Amino acid sequence: MEKILQYAGQGGTVFTHALMPKYAADGIQNDEKVKRMMEDAIAQGGSCVGSEGSAPLSYLIRSRVDPSCTLFPASPQILCTTVVGKKGKTYFLVNTSSKEYKGECTLDSTGKPLVTDPDTGQLLDVACEKIEGENSRMTLLLPGFASRFVEF
Repeated sequence: MEKILQYAGQGGTVFTHALMPKYAADGIQNDEKVKRMMEDAIAQGGSCVGSEGSAPLSYLIRSRVDPSCTLFPASPQILCTTVVGKKGKTYFLVNTSSKEYKGECTLDSTGKPLVTDPDTGQLLDVACEKIEGENSRMTLLLPGFASRFVEF
């Protein structure tokens, strides 16, 4: 819960359910702390899914796809979001399909990207070239249900 609250505090979007935790897994002494952290995460920009008047989850996820990430060929199964930290912009790409995606990805960043497989921590070597303005185009091979961090 503390990591989720930290992520929300740094501008990340947290999707929650209307049935939020009321009890701490590590004991009754932390129940109020968990409740406060959930309320704080929502107050800092979290979206509560499943409450009356809330947007459908599929809409919320699709609305987080970063417009500075373009795929060719386009694919609605690939989601892209960004986190901006002290070192710069990091893209997080997710394949929501069981089928491998193979194509090109244009990102609004320049330089040599560090591409990491979050499942293994392995750094992957990818072909990347600078194109017009502040954009880079890279080859993207994303196995089914896999994800990648791309850091510039």
